[in-house]
Amino acid sequence: AEELAARPMKVTAEEMEAAQLPLEWRGHFAHILINLNKCRRATMWMPWQCEHDRHAYEECQYGEWVERCKAAGMTNVGH
Repeated sequence: AEELAARPMKVTAEEMEAAQLPLEWRGHFAHILINLNKCRRATMWMPWQCEHDRHAYEECQYGEWVERCKAAGMTNVGH
């Protein structure tokens, strides 16, 4: 779990605050969420317009979940 916390953030706290990200979403993938939210606002939340950004965000979340599970000793995670 230490190596998960040791990863550097790609955006600053000020950038996350300026993007109005809620505290619970300010993780190591916040830089992707900021881009996704910009796309969503620009396209009036049309779901097909930001598919690439959404997929990148969800893939990052899943990867982090797999890492946490492996760090916790869970097996058969993330085939």
